[in-house]
Amino acid sequence: MPSRSTLVSLSLTLCTALAAAATVAAQTIVNPSFESPALNPSEGVFGSVPGYFSTNQAGIIRNGDFADFIAGGEGTQLAYLGVTNGVLFQDTGLIQADTTYTFSAGAAFASDQPGGAGTFTLRLVAFADGADVGSPADAILIPSAVGLNIFNYQSVSLTAAQIAAENLVGRQLRVVIFGNGDSTQFARIDNLTLTATVIPEPSSAALLLGASGLGAAFLRRRRRA
Repeated sequence: MPSRSTLVSLSLTLCTALAAAATVAAQTIVNPSFESPALNPSEGVFGSVPGYFSTNQAGIIRNGDFADFIAGGEGTQLAYLGVTNGVLFQDTGLIQADTTYTFSAGAAFASDQPGGAGTFTLRLVAFADGADVGSPADAILIPSAVGLNIFNYQSVSLTAAQIAAENLVGRQLRVVIFGNGDSTQFARIDNLTLTATVIPEPSSAALLLGASGLGAAFLRRRRRA
């Protein structure tokens, strides 16, 4: 019969292995902070954003060029996006089962180019055969929510439950930002992130709890001994 120390070690190893299945891992977004291509002062990429599909109301500039510096960003460059017809989107890979995806981004208006109450929509949506599939997951991003010249961040999630209910496994996952047409100004966009959180199946979760309880029970008995 295995010793108490061996059983405790095995239960802890099992807990660690099962917990790893629920670890949050970064998904790949190409050019997430718009640092490519590297720009010299007063240079820019106008009318497109490398790594993304976009309208011509989008581009990349250095933070602080052509408008006031925006605090709270990532790196030295950012994207600009028109509130009226600006759209950025990127396909990030195939949707996996038992996984919740969360997309976040920051937006801001510069004080010398205020956009009033202009807003954007963050969207996660499945895409296949040239069309959206299922219901998109949307959230409103308000650049001016925390003031001018500072990024405000928002996030949106496409849950494992929705993916299962709408049969989205194996579809392409698309991240999208688009203006809602309530301002004629341009906002600054930066620091796009996408994370995938694996949700353990009920049987795995029960096994994890059982292993945890087994380890705790042996530890209590060992202390009493």
